Amino acid sequence: MVGAKLVNLEHFTPRDTCEMIQREKVTVLALVPAQIAMLVDYPDLDRYDLSSVRVIFTGTQLLTYELGARAEEKLGCRVVKIYGSGDTSAISTTSFNDTQEVRLATVGFPVPGNEVMIIDGEGNPSPPGEIGEVRAKGPALASGYYGHPEITAELWQDGWIATGDAGKIDEAGHVVLLGRKRDVIIRGGQNIYPSEIENLLMRHPGVKDVSIVRMPDPIMGEKQCAYVVPAEGQTFDFEDMTGFLKSKRIAPYKLPERLEILSELPMVPAANKVDKDSLEADIAQKLEEENQRKR
Repeated sequence: MVGAKLVNLEHFTPRDTCEMIQREKVTVLALVPAQIAMLVDYPDLDRYDLSSVRVIFTGTQLLTYELGARAEEKLGCRVVKIYGSGDTSAISTTSFNDTQEVRLATVGFPVPGNEVMIIDGEGNPSPPGEIGEVRAKGPALASGYYGHPEITAELWQDGWIATGDAGKIDEAGHVVLLGRKRDVIIRGGQNIYPSEIENLLMRHPGVKDVSIVRMPDPIMGEKQCAYVVPAEGQTFDFEDMTGFLKSKRIAPYKLPERLEILSELPMVPAANKVDKDSLEADIAQKLEEENQRKR
């Protein structure tokens, strides 16, 4: 559309990315959050001239406010989030000219032609500020799955697609995502949205990366476990975690009840998002082994 040059990497590494930016004077980067985290933590980042970068476009998974702010500070650019999927194309997007609060805390306004609404547990539209499932419709969205009428009927209703994402619409009309509905942890009937806790823990100076997952509990049904990658040269323990979260005045039921330390978080094969399924399987196995030793 604009006659711009497109440069692709064969495989992403922070070093190759920095070399490419410096060599090609790249102005626009398209990175997933996991790649942004690797880039801003690259120890040789300051050795390269990255001043040409104006904006990073990102999507596929939730980008924490803290990571987005770090990327903007280190790279001297702006982060723009795009929300969508293979079935929907872009549902909503922030803008280069939005404030940092809007760009990093929301996924912006629906793309022109699209509509977004929030549905409660009974299937009714929710008012602004209320949390529910995000549904969308528009000219770029798919209308169903070829050869699968049952799944199509389940996910598409009156032209609206059920995204499976939990979110809300703020008073200004911006879409705010809280994570996948299936990621919501229900502790004794109370809903916990992992992204809320992850966003807070990412602000701790001793935390490089974090993922909150459910773990089975015979009384509460589910509790939450925090998998944390400490920042280089830092230590991080359970008291550090709970003390920090309590200082943020979160509700007591939202405090993770277990901490596991890793050198890095597992990624799905495409390496663009955390493999929460494997983490949930890991903590379930650890609990089972611990229970067996007690018997």
